[in-house]
Amino acid sequence: MNTLGGDKTRTEATVNHRHIADLFEDGESASHEWLIALGRTLKQCWAAKLRLDFPDRRFEVQFDETLAVDSIDYEITFYQQR
Repeated sequence: MNTLGGDKTRTEATVNHRHIADLFEDGESASHEWLIALGRTLKQCWAAKLRLDFPDRRFEVQFDETLAVDSIDYEITFYQQR
């Protein structure tokens, strides 16, 4: 919270982010197509699970599908909309 100036939304996005490549034993060997496909699927799953578990709250789930230079750059995150 201190590093991000007390911004709850940015703090949640930072704490909740995951690198898609980290889900593989050797993420650097995973193709960009696989990482993007998994990111899309996780985005849908996370959004559905958050709606189910917290029906009274609104969340933003983000995954950038833009082709990245490095496989570690594919990230997914979520935060509560305020």
